[in-house]
Amino acid sequence: MLRWAVLGTGFISNTVIEAIALSDGSRVDVMAGRNRDKVAHFQKRHGIARGASYPDALADPEIDAIYIGLPNHLHHPFARRSSPGGKGGALREIAHDHDAGRARTGLDGPGARDVLR
Repeated sequence: MLRWAVLGTGFISNTVIEAIALSDGSRVDVMAGRNRDKVAHFQKRHGIARGASYPDALADPEIDAIYIGLPNHLHHPFARRSSPGGKGGALREIAHDHDAGRARTGLDGPGARDVLR
């Protein structure tokens, strides 16, 4: 069973959680966000057991993979933070960044082998 943490409480995270729920081999175990009320809403709506801060979700030893459902400018730093925590992978949309060099480091930097694009 692939155990996911979802970062972010926006529309795309809702869509991804619904897609993960359709998989027999995956489940969302942790919902992470800045706003506790929004996190609690997602937990209740989708039956997600635990809510967490971003750092706690990234460091959680029971999580195998991270979905980064954050604004584009945050994809790069959170993808880079996911691999040092020992996660099997970080799923995000195409790397978006206002700096081409920084975007490349998001694709080629430490832990890049673990980043699903």
